[in-house]
Amino acid sequence: MVLHFLVKNFTPIKEELRIISKYKNNFKICKIIVDNFRLFGQTKTPTNYHDRMFLVNFAENEGLDWEIKADMFIMLNKASII
Repeated sequence: MVLHFLVKNFTPIKEELRIISKYKNNFKICKIIVDNFRLFGQTKTPTNYHDRMFLVNFAENEGLDWEIKADMFIMLNKASII
């Protein structure tokens, strides 16, 4: 599995979010922060970032609220909102 992430032109976000999805309900408060949001959807980057809607769709499918702040895509469950 480790070698899978060493492949050139690959970003592990899809696999990371799959694992987070599997275990996020084990926590009362869940806040997921994805940095470098500006690179998502860009075609001229050294790695293949997904489209920005990939993150939006993930958040909505998981029932998470989301916001964008300072180049970070932040997803959080209702318990995280104070």
